[in-house]
Amino acid sequence: MKEIAELWKEYSISTELLKQRLGRTSNLLGEYAEYLVNEHLEGELLTASNASADIQTPNGALYQVKSRRISSNLTTQLSIIRSWNFDYLAVVLFDKKGSVIKGLICSKSGAEQYGVYNEHQNGWVISTTNSFINDEKHIDITNQLRELNNEKPIELEKSIPISSLNRKSEQTEFSTSNQKEKEIDKVYRKLPKWFKNPEFICSRILIIFLELEKKYGSVKYDLLADYCSGIKTFKSNFAQMKNFGEKNHGKVFEQNGSIVTLWNPVKENVITEFKKHYESIKTHYNNV
Repeated sequence: MKEIAELWKEYSISTELLKQRLGRTSNLLGEYAEYLVNEHLEGELLTASNASADIQTPNGALYQVKSRRISSNLTTQLSIIRSWNFDYLAVVLFDKKGSVIKGLICSKSGAEQYGVYNEHQNGWVISTTNSFINDEKHIDITNQLRELNNEKPIELEKSIPISSLNRKSEQTEFSTSNQKEKEIDKVYRKLPKWFKNPEFICSRILIIFLELEKKYGSVKYDLLADYCSGIKTFKSNFAQMKNFGEKNHGKVFEQNGSIVTLWNPVKENVITEFKKHYESIKTHYNNV
């Protein structure tokens, strides 16, 4: 009985402390999810009275955050969406112990296609089905949120490796030149949108890298990490940018010892496009 009483006191104290630190509503799970996503986006938490959005980034983009604590699988029903007056939907799924097991950012249009109108609740409901979780249009931020939640990164089960690549050994050879072009195009045809959006941390890291490369010629990892020290999820984002898979939106960097370079296929196919407009968005990040 003593153990139960102690657990109750610990729970009550922790709950009260969380309310004091997060306390905008009584929904601690939802508030903590908003806190994590906001830390990742480096934005501003909006007041609880804002019905449509929870976060606004420095560039004015509005994010609504939905979260759930789940048990055995990723399929659950998110709370009702009463208004689509936002730009992005962020979804965070926790397990029973509070670990982040899935984090996604979806464009409004990408989220709307999964919304089912519920007349009784006067809003739209989204279920986190396999189709929703695996939609390649969504941005996976699971490990970025896990880093903020003081957790180790996990291998993303929903990342889709290119069949001709061995991601574990980070092999970069393809079976044939035709296959190479086909697979690269399959992944990188959507990258320009991602790179054009300074809301995404990976865009910021790439801008900093290009500035350092222009200034120093070669870029060491420690130098890049130092200039990216203001990015709380730099480690997990950088690790993601070294993996080649559809779900993480393609490989960007190679690392040989301490030296970081652009992966040749992305350098040839995407960076040229990125450089056309990155001068206009790098002003958002003038720390280089």
